[in-house]
Amino acid sequence: MKRWMTFGLCIALLGTLAACGNADRTNTVDKIPPSTGSVVELTSNKEQGTDGLPSHALQQTDWQKGTGFDPDTTAILVIDDYGGDYYGDTTPEQSYLNAFDIVKAGRKAGLPILFVNDAHLEGIDRELELWGEHGLAGDEASQPLTGFDVQDSDYLLVKRRYDGFFQTDLDLTLRELGIDTLITFGTDTNICVLQTLSTAYYLGYQIIVPEDACSNELGVGTHEDVIEYFDACYDARIVSTKTIIDEIKAVG
Repeated sequence: MKRWMTFGLCIALLGTLAACGNADRTNTVDKIPPSTGSVVELTSNKEQGTDGLPSHALQQTDWQKGTGFDPDTTAILVIDDYGGDYYGDTTPEQSYLNAFDIVKAGRKAGLPILFVNDAHLEGIDRELELWGEHGLAGDEASQPLTGFDVQDSDYLLVKRRYDGFFQTDLDLTLRELGIDTLITFGTDTNICVLQTLSTAYYLGYQIIVPEDACSNELGVGTHEDVIEYFDACYDARIVSTKTIIDEIKAVG
């Protein structure tokens, strides 16, 4: 009998504790003040860098604060600056002129030059559904712009998606060349450059982006926001064309 009374008291006690616990939780919820809509602000380091460009990242790494690079492990990667003789006798946009100058300086210094361009399969590639016909495999317009003056020593790779690494030989080629650092730029900043740099970061490459050699022709977002994203999320060192050419000449 005593055993049953003890068991009953335990059950009653557990019930009381549960009720108290629920009451406490309810009271706790009731005591949470309504949101004021305020957001904790992170302090940004957007002061001017040494080359006059903004320092975007909330916190910069030693790599981003540094200068120069090892020429033995660095390559220049040009993303989707294609069109063959698209401009003819007309003057291309400044971003392309900057890209031509960087490649010319890099080639003179003996840096490997790699181009990765669209080579879509007509009627198959999903990207064509979004953007229409462009960059078709075998088309002269899918070749690097003539201003690059492509040489036999350059590497031409093709891709069928935004990302220059996806289902291509880009990573294999870079590894076989002993490359761990990329000076990279191209078109479109917010699409193919963004996606390619994402994988480059995941694969462990150090990244240098001459932001004035990139262009945002399709208008998806803003050029400035994506450059800031490269800085904050991909540990990219953001420089100007002038700065990177000076650094290339220093090692050439």
